[in-house]
Order: sequence, then structure tokens, then C-alpha cells
Amino acid sequence: MRSWLLLGAGLTLLHGAAVASPLYSGTIKGIFSDPVLSGTVINVDGSASAVDNSGSAVFSGAGTDQIEWGACDDSCGDVPRSSSVTFTGESFADTGLDVVFKLGTLTFRNGTSFTDTLIFGATLTVGVAGASAAIDPALARLSFLATTNAGVDKFADADFLSFDVLPITFHVFEGATAVADVYGYIHEDPHLVFGTITLPPDQSDRGFLAAEPASVALVGLGLAGLGMGRRMRTGLGMRPVLQ
Repeated sequence: MRSWLLLGAGLTLLHGAAVASPLYSGTIKGIFSDPVLSGTVINVDGSASAVDNSGSAVFSGAGTDQIEWGACDDSCGDVPRSSSVTFTGESFADTGLDVVFKLGTLTFRNGTSFTDTLIFGATLTVGVAGASAAIDPALARLSFLATTNAGVDKFADADFLSFDVLPITFHVFEGATAVADVYGYIHEDPHLVFGTITLPPDQSDRGFLAAEPASVALVGLGLAGLGMGRRMRTGLGMRPVLQ
């Protein structure tokens, strides 16, 4: 009788091992692609204007982990003359399904550029390199937005990114660079899923995060259909300058 009990216990353990959730390991990698060359800008008076930069946009980095856009000359002053977004992935090990972990960081530099050199968004594809098992990547459409710079309130003047898969916007003060942490998880199939982004306390003097509804006012400015836009300042005798 004892031997049968031991055998039954052994079969139970084997069955439990067979149905245990798999664990995954690998390194997260991100690539930007499909830059958006037309969109909307917000004029100094708050009105919205459609812009097509198909023949004038200045950008680089499509197909890499950093996309950079915009250009300016000495009229922009002593500030970064282009903007960029960089994704830096993290390694992970022995992670189960639906367990939230850090995918990496998103670094946003808010520079100043001529309006006709802008792009208005890009696709971020985040996948797993060296995975212990095949994992489908996660995709997010990023929209690049900016605010009119009145020089009174740095929060109101901050440019920001929005995400089609997250109800959060990532704002960076004019001329600054901020780094946000990106979290996600592996879901059944399996495939990677974006979860949320957070901003470490030491980045609070460079930018902030806001719930997407905080940006609903843009809808009234003609951005509802595009989900993106850039605001600009017009200098006397100059091309429009991005802020």
C-alpha cells in the first residue's frame, strides 16, 4: 500500500511540473520606424495648422534604437537644435507570464527646431533578443507634441510624447532631457505587452508624466483625428521655430 501511495505522489508531482507556467529570459531591444512626416502645429494664437513636411523633414535613426528630428541655426540660441527619443532595453531572467518587469528606459530630449524640419511621430517596436522561447514583440505608435512657449510656466511650455497603447503622456521641459522607465509583461501566446511608464524622482526637474485626459484640450485645437501636433513660435524675419 505504501509503495502505491508513493507512486501516486510521484505522478502528482510530475503532473504539476508539466502544467507549470513557463519562465522566460532574454534582453529587451527597441527599434523606431515609420516616421510620420505630416501632422498639425499650433500657432502662437492657439489655432491649428496642418503641416506636410514630406519634402523638408530632417530626421535620422529609423531602424535603430534612437530617432532624432529637427534642425535649426544660430537664431535658435544656445539650446539643443534637434529633439530625440531613445529606447534602452534591459535584460530579464526567469520571468513568468503576466509578471510586470522593467523593459527599459525612454530618453526624450526636447530641442528647438524649424517647424518645416519636424516629424510628428514614429512606431516603437520592442522585442526580445536571445529569448529562451519565441516571444512576439510589442508595438506602440508615439506621437510627438509641443506647446507654445510663453516663457512664464515651464510646465505649460513642456513638449511631450503620447502613446496609442498607454493613457500617459511624457512631458519634458524646454531644452531639457528626461529619462522615464518603461514597464511591461509577457502575456499568453506569448507576446510582449506595454504596461506603464514611470518617472524617477531625480527626473522631476526635467519633466513630468500626466494622465492622457490632461491632454484632451488638444482635441479642441484640431488634434483629435491626428493625436499629434507641434506648437511653434514665429520670430520676426525668421522661419517658424519649434519650441
